[in-house]
Amino acid sequence: MAATPFTPGPSEHTVLDGRRGFSAEALEAEPFFVTAARAGRRVVVLGATQYIPDRPIADRLGLATDRYRSFSGFEGEVAAARVLDASVLRPAGGWSDLPPHHGAPRELILRLGTSDVYGLVFDSTEDPQDGFDRLLLRVGSKDGDAPQQAVLAAEPATHSDASSADRSRHWSPPLMVSDEEGRRAPAYFRLFELAADGSRLSLAQRHVATFYGRHEPAEADAFHAAGGAFFDAAIRLYARGALGTAQIASPQAIGDGTAEGRLLEMIAFEMDRTIDGSRFAWQTWRPDLLFLYLPTTDSAGHLFTQVIDPTSPFSTPERRAALWPVYAAIVEQADRWLGTVLDLAAEEPEQPPVVAVVSDHGMTWSGRDVFPNVILEQAGLLARAEDGTIDLERTSILAAESGFFLRVNDARWRGGIVTTEAERERALTAATAALLAARDPERGDALFQGVTRSDELPALGLRDRAVGESTTGELVTGDLYLHPAPGTYPQRRLASAAVAPSLSPWGDGHHGYPPENRDMQAIFVLGGPGVRSGVETPPVRQIDIIPTLAHLLELPPPADACGRVLFEALEPSDNRR
Repeated sequence: MAATPFTPGPSEHTVLDGRRGFSAEALEAEPFFVTAARAGRRVVVLGATQYIPDRPIADRLGLATDRYRSFSGFEGEVAAARVLDASVLRPAGGWSDLPPHHGAPRELILRLGTSDVYGLVFDSTEDPQDGFDRLLLRVGSKDGDAPQQAVLAAEPATHSDASSADRSRHWSPPLMVSDEEGRRAPAYFRLFELAADGSRLSLAQRHVATFYGRHEPAEADAFHAAGGAFFDAAIRLYARGALGTAQIASPQAIGDGTAEGRLLEMIAFEMDRTIDGSRFAWQTWRPDLLFLYLPTTDSAGHLFTQVIDPTSPFSTPERRAALWPVYAAIVEQADRWLGTVLDLAAEEPEQPPVVAVVSDHGMTWSGRDVFPNVILEQAGLLARAEDGTIDLERTSILAAESGFFLRVNDARWRGGIVTTEAERERALTAATAALLAARDPERGDALFQGVTRSDELPALGLRDRAVGESTTGELVTGDLYLHPAPGTYPQRRLASAAVAPSLSPWGDGHHGYPPENRDMQAIFVLGGPGVRSGVETPPVRQIDIIPTLAHLLELPPPADACGRVLFEALEPSDNRR
C-alpha cells in the first residue's frame, strides 16, 4: 500500500518558530475587555495577558476605543531592577551647590534609558556622627539647578505593615527618565545601607518601565504623577542574594532576616504604586470593568513553594518556620490591593460590584530538570547542528516551545522532513518508547510516568477547540504530552545530559503538570449581586469564568468563547438559561 501524504497546511513557519504567548498577536479569541468595550462599557486594563501590542486590540475594538484604556509596564523596560554596592563609588568631581557637608564626597553615575542619574554620597552636617550618611541624586546634571533631585538617608527596612506614608519617606520621589523613543518613566531609589567609610553600600533601584497600551501621553504622565507604577523584580533580587543573605539559601536559615525585611518592604512599596495607580484609574475614568494582573504572588510561588511545602525534600522545619511568614506577608499585600478596590467600589453603593479573583495556575516543587530533546537525540530522532542548535533537516520530533509537549517535524511545517502518515507514526512510537525508558543514571527511577497523544486528551484542548485537526490543519500545542515523574520538570533546551539537578540549590516551584494534579489547581473566588454566598463549586475550568462574568454583567459572551455559565454558583433568580 502506498504511503498516505499529509494534507498540506500553512507552511510559512518551521516547527521551531513561535511568538510570545502573552502577546496580543497570539490571540485567536476575543478578550473579555474587548467584548465589554464593544458593548458600551468603560474599560481600564492595568494588567492582563494578550493586550500588548495594541494594534490587534484596536482592530478588534472598532469604534469602541474611546471606552478602552490600557497600561502595561512589561514591554517598556528602561532599566532592570538592581542593587548597587560600594564598587560603583569613585572620587567626586564637577558638582555644584552641594548641601553642607564634611570631607570629600564620592560619586556614582547611572545610565537609565537615555538619561543620566548622578549620585553623591557625603557626610551631612545635619548628622552628628562622622562619616558618610546621605546620598544626593540628580537627574541629567551635577549642577544645583538640576530639575529633579532627591536626598536619601540610609535606613534599615521598615516593617511590612508600616503605613504607605512611612514607607515613602525612605524612598526617593519618582525621578523621571526617558527611553529611546522619548517616553518617560519613573525611577525610584532606596538606600538601605551606607557605611561611614564608604566600604559598604546597598542602594536599591526599582525596575524602570514606560507604559505601552492605549492611552494618551498626557494620561501616562498623570498616571505617573499620581504615583502609579507597576511590576518590580524584588523577588529576583532576593533570590540572587542582592538584598543580603537570604534565609532561603540555607537549610539552617542562617540569614539574620535583613534580606527578607528588604524584600517585604520593596513588595509593599510596589503594592503602594499599584494601589495609587488603581485609585487614579478608578477616580479618573470611572471604569465599569477594571482588570489587573498581579505577578508578584506568582514570582513568590515559584521561589518559595519548594521550601514551604512539607512534602518537598527541600523543606525543613527551620525553613518553613522562617519563610512561611514571608510568603504569607507577600500574599497579604495582594489582599491589600483588593481591599482598596473594594473600598473604591463601595463609594457607589447603588452599583454593588461583581468581583472575581482568579489565578491562572497552581504550583508544585521540583528538584531536577529533565531534557526531552537530549533523550530524543540519544534515540536518533533529533540532531544538533555544528553550532549546537537543533538541525531540523535531521530531526523528526522535538520539544519546541515547551518541555511538556513534543511536535512532529512533519509537512505541515516549513522544511518538515516527516512526509507520510507511516513516518509520523514511527516518530511518535519511537519517541514514546525512548521517553518511557529514560532513567535517572544516579537514582535509577523513571523520568516520565507517561506519554499521551494529544487526541487522547480532548478535554485539555490540545488541538484546536478539542475536535481534532484545526481548520488550518495545524496543531495548537503539540502531538505528544509528557507526564514527568514527581519532582521532575521538563525543559525544552538542549543540554549535555538527559537529567540534571535544578539550577537553584533549593529546587524550584513550577506549573505545567496535568490539571488533575491538585497542586496545579487555581483559585477562583466570585462575589457580588447574583452570586450565591458560601458556595463551593465543583472543579471549574478556566474557560467557564468569562462566560459566567459576562452573564452576571449582562454582557454578551466574547466571540469564540467555548465555556459555560457556572449557574451552580449563582442565585436561583439569576439562573437565566
